[in-house]
Amino acid sequence: MVMAQFAGKRVFVRGDLNLPVINGRVQPHARLTACARTTRALSDAGAKTILMAHQGQKGEPDFISLKGHAPLLEEACGKPVKFIDYADMDKVRALLTAMKNGDIILLENVRFLDDETAKYSSHSDFANFTLISKLGDLCDAFMLDALSVAHREHASVVGFSYTGKPTYMGPVLAREYAVIMGMRGGTLKQPVYFLLGGGKVRDSIAIIDKYRDKAALFMLGGLLANCVLAAKGAKIALPKAEPVGSLATAKNILLPMDLAYEENGIRKECDVERADGRAYFDIGSDTVGSFIEALAEANTIIINGPLGAYENPLFAKGSIEVLRAIVASPVRCIFGGGDTNEVLEQNGIQLKDGDFASLSGKAFLMAITGERLAGLELPFKNSPK
Repeated sequence: MVMAQFAGKRVFVRGDLNLPVINGRVQPHARLTACARTTRALSDAGAKTILMAHQGQKGEPDFISLKGHAPLLEEACGKPVKFIDYADMDKVRALLTAMKNGDIILLENVRFLDDETAKYSSHSDFANFTLISKLGDLCDAFMLDALSVAHREHASVVGFSYTGKPTYMGPVLAREYAVIMGMRGGTLKQPVYFLLGGGKVRDSIAIIDKYRDKAALFMLGGLLANCVLAAKGAKIALPKAEPVGSLATAKNILLPMDLAYEENGIRKECDVERADGRAYFDIGSDTVGSFIEALAEANTIIINGPLGAYENPLFAKGSIEVLRAIVASPVRCIFGGGDTNEVLEQNGIQLKDGDFASLSGKAFLMAITGERLAGLELPFKNSPK
């Protein structure tokens, strides 16, 4: 995207600053880095950048002000960032009106506005929503730059576009979109292998159903693997029995051969055939080896979800060792975001050139399985469609 086209214009950017919060303090994250990159590029081009974002959901501990995000963004951008709350909308308007080329303003958490997530009957209704009714006339261009909120028909996500503002796909979203379309269009270098884990069984099954004819192999860990193994007769305690359909007899599925459990605070492993009805929380060492060996045959690897309960150091081994091995390989890796990215970051696993890690989690999953995302249907002037 040519950022110079926004010189002198007020550009309202819907980015992603939904960061981890520890003891009430926001922490640096890849989302911050990505948002800062777009913000700096706009500022360097002479745009007047108004950044909109949210933090957490109402009722959750991480539902906090973006005031603490401003210094982090400022440091990441290397440019001054002014934070503004919504206490006096006339003051907000005055500050936005007085912006100079290159200025950056971060608005307060958009979800502090009661109508940010309100229902609507028609697109024209958004003209009455706070952000658009109070600030919309100051918007010269709207940029959606976060796939993570593209499935939300919220005021800050679709409202400016629905009320006629020139709409652009930001560089962070554009990169995610290109990967999604490559997956859906079947243009990834074959053979394609999927490495699926985590605790959301239905999500993983949706991926398998969508890509069954496009992937050479699905390698399973996490709760899904345990559910499939249990369906095949293994004695494994499950928090909830999830239906796995035909996966128990599918031919292009690779399952764990051994599993890890805890006994007296120590990690122990056993073959699947010797499982005795207890709970198992990670793949075993033999499975790690077999997965790494199998993945060497792939030309593209798509990873969604950790292979075990990585939050517990006893059960992080499977995820860490397999992820380190595939990132070190010449194969292109696509990471689906969420917990998978946490494993990468917490263990200092660096992606190589050509690898991709989504910043969005759920929305990425929805997009690659063909579900509707309202934000991707906006009339982008620079749409890669």
